[in-house]
Amino acid sequence: LKPCCARLPADPACLPMPYSPPGDMSAHRLDVLEQELLHMKMAGGFMPLPGQPPSSPMMAPPGHYMAPGPPATAQYPPPAQPAGPLTMDPGMMSAHHKELMDCHKALFDMMKKQEDHHTKVLQSHSLIMDAHKKLMAQQVGLGKNAKKAAKSHPKLGIVRLDYNYPPAKGDTDCPASFGYDIFYRVVPGFTFEMAQAGKFTEAVERNFAEAIKFLELKGANAITGDCGFMMAFQVLARKIATRPIFMSSMV
Repeated sequence: LKPCCARLPADPACLPMPYSPPGDMSAHRLDVLEQELLHMKMAGGFMPLPGQPPSSPMMAPPGHYMAPGPPATAQYPPPAQPAGPLTMDPGMMSAHHKELMDCHKALFDMMKKQEDHHTKVLQSHSLIMDAHKKLMAQQVGLGKNAKKAAKSHPKLGIVRLDYNYPPAKGDTDCPASFGYDIFYRVVPGFTFEMAQAGKFTEAVERNFAEAIKFLELKGANAITGDCGFMMAFQVLARKIATRPIFMSSMV
């Protein structure tokens, strides 16, 4: 007959006992513990040892049989819960509050500078508008003293022949020849040939008198003519006009 350990190699009871010297009880006890541990592994399946990863299976010793058992599940401790409400360090809160206050002060200073700059721009715009109003008043006669200033400026009235031509600058009939206001009045029928002859018709004489009165009503300070031959009518013009009049522009 064969020994039982040869017939049933998977039976832990039939496994050979390791030899221990006589008197060495600690070694004998260690051998017994190893046998019990091996028996527990074969009877209950996989059991991870301390320090061994749960995912790594433990291999049975060569020549021994390990019965399958239920798979082991890894046990992880639950996450630690806070003992109370979360609190912040007072020093950290003070530093954070100081940083916010500094940012707020910098933003307020920047807004104040923008407001000052905007005020200066408005003041400059107001000064420009005032200067523009004064300039326009001088050019087109606006403002409080416009009428008074207009009365102080001289105005010249000019009696014109019934003749049309493009006058050049420097000519009596060109308004750009003078630095003050000019008023013109054409006498219908008063031709250049009539001026050379020095004689009016009755109708032209009435038109001549009407032209002088028109220029006086326009506010002319003095009246003259645009042709040197009009000097022949100086005496008649003096009888009609109430303002200084000199019919020849050469006078």
